[in-house]
Amino acid sequence: MAMPRNLYTALFCLLLPLYFIRLGWKGLSNKEYFMRWSERLGLTQNKPSKDKSLIWIHAVSVGEVNASISLIRSLINNYPQSEILVTTSTPTGSKLLLERLGNKIKHQYLPVDIPFFINLFLDTWKPKCLILLETEIWPNIIHACKKRKIYTALVNARLSEKSKDNYLKYSSVIKPSLDKLDLILAQYKSDKKRFYEISTQIEVELCGNLKFDQDIPYELEEISKTIRQDWSIDGQKRPTLIASSTHEGEEEIILQAFKLILEELPGALLILVPRHLERFERVKKTILNRTPERIKVTIFDKPKDETKITGNAATNEIAVKIHISFNGYVSKTLDPRVANDLFITINVANQVTNTVEKGIPN
Repeated sequence: MAMPRNLYTALFCLLLPLYFIRLGWKGLSNKEYFMRWSERLGLTQNKPSKDKSLIWIHAVSVGEVNASISLIRSLINNYPQSEILVTTSTPTGSKLLLERLGNKIKHQYLPVDIPFFINLFLDTWKPKCLILLETEIWPNIIHACKKRKIYTALVNARLSEKSKDNYLKYSSVIKPSLDKLDLILAQYKSDKKRFYEISTQIEVELCGNLKFDQDIPYELEEISKTIRQDWSIDGQKRPTLIASSTHEGEEEIILQAFKLILEELPGALLILVPRHLERFERVKKTILNRTPERIKVTIFDKPKDETKITGNAATNEIAVKIHISFNGYVSKTLDPRVANDLFITINVANQVTNTVEKGIPN
């Protein structure tokens, strides 16, 4: 069954120039994409500690990093004799990871899924196990780990109906990869069922969703209380709406709706936080172009009394902003898809049980 994977590898090699062209294109809006290309080819200046075994975790971007934090902290506490390497694929995921965990972990970008570069990476790090988060099924990485007897697990695994159908189209590559995994922990029974529709030779257990285990700081109430007070007008707290982790096209809808809100609540404030940092300049232009001159807009600064809309790109502060706001919108809830940051909202809401604020009407 090596032939389909070899064809996949050959295709990946042919498309490798396009991969770096795409990174360069993204680099036009986020310069971080121009940096650390050698890591994507399996090279690194970072090295593992000689006296510790290595646990490798891959969390592709912001959502997966957020979901993995509680798991990583647990591994650090329970396996002090081991070192944790976390790979990501995006600069935003990398930035969030280092902000949250700093020097407690080792970090680099994931190498492209081509055997030569993967082997360079594995020869350097020599991990004892690999934990993949959510939907990261890379045939050559999984094959190389199996060949080197590196324990490999897919954790917090999810599989939508659409993804399952796509995987079935390429089952000659995907099924052998799933079969080589030592452990699959799916989020829900529906995910488990879909994995079994791809392969009956695997064993899938349930773990729930790691995003429910995200840590919300105990001091969040005091922090948000201070900020709300700082943003108040003549001692009155402002009705505040956060549109967090928004995607392409959602800002226009939210801005249109907020104009109606301002008719009833002139003191209301909208906080807009796009999910992807590289979109922020486009979102900034959208805000400025779609907002009448009479509506004051502040970007990357403390809202003034006359400010009605504030834009921010600090996705790592979403929990604080949700707590500040009295009403919230989270990404992808304007369409049938599941909201990426809904679990952050739920976690925050569960800790805000003793304060009820009057906010924006339905």
